[in-house]
Amino acid sequence: MSDRWKDTIILLLVVIGIISIILAIFLNLSLFLTVLLVIMAIVVLVIVALMVFGLIAAVPYYFAKRGKESEPGSYDLEKVKPVKEDEKK
Repeated sequence: MSDRWKDTIILLLVVIGIISIILAIFLNLSLFLTVLLVIMAIVVLVIVALMVFGLIAAVPYYFAKRGKESEPGSYDLEKVKPVKEDEKK
């Protein structure tokens, strides 16, 4: 068999498969919608769980990085140095 016939048969099988899936969806539309909603709910729950886990994991990392007694810095104008002095170093 030539390559053209093999490609034609594969394309024909793919088209028949797509048509059969579309027919199965239309014949069982309520079941398909239910499955689709369940899959979407699972995806949303996984995303929310990952976000919550990320927030919980960020708290110990913050304390390890900054320390328990971290306070914001003091930004008095007297302590600010000109940029030219920093470039000389």
